[in-house]
Amino acid sequence: MAKEAGLDGSGDSSGLMIESVVDPLLLAALAGTKLAVMFCLYSIEGWRWSEEHQVPAKEEMQLLYRKDPEAWILEVLRLCAPVAGTHKVLPESTRLPFLRGSRDFPAGTIVTASIPDAHVDPSAFEDPMAFRPGRCPKDRYLIWNGPFGGAAPRHCPGESIALKLCEVFTTAYLDRQVDSQA
Repeated sequence: MAKEAGLDGSGDSSGLMIESVVDPLLLAALAGTKLAVMFCLYSIEGWRWSEEHQVPAKEEMQLLYRKDPEAWILEVLRLCAPVAGTHKVLPESTRLPFLRGSRDFPAGTIVTASIPDAHVDPSAFEDPMAFRPGRCPKDRYLIWNGPFGGAAPRHCPGESIALKLCEVFTTAYLDRQVDSQA
């Protein structure tokens, strides 16, 4: 197996090329998913990430989670995005919003979008700092580099896995609290 992967010193570097692609992908997945799980666990305790966030008390947060875990997780990660931004090289000249206006950008320009800023944009979300699970269709959430469940230039292939891990860890945390109180 090591020989087939080029890791035995035989001169075939395909294994090293594969490793150079896989390692950064796994690191990115680990970092983003870890942050997402951490944000969920802190949030289930009613912890506010900033003074502007309007987060319900711990007991209400737990009830909201039990009612609809997926909607709750998406709303937590809207307010505490584990992925800070995404970028794309424009394939053609494009007019884009820029500094409260718009501007033409030539083909080949690298554009970057701030996911946390997009999630608290009052023109996109009514009362954006309020915690309201289920506030909008799922494809409005840009947590994993693009619309939830949709296509994007650099959409995260592990979106569903990260979401499920958030649910598994949060449910286990809550169940353990209930067991320890019994």
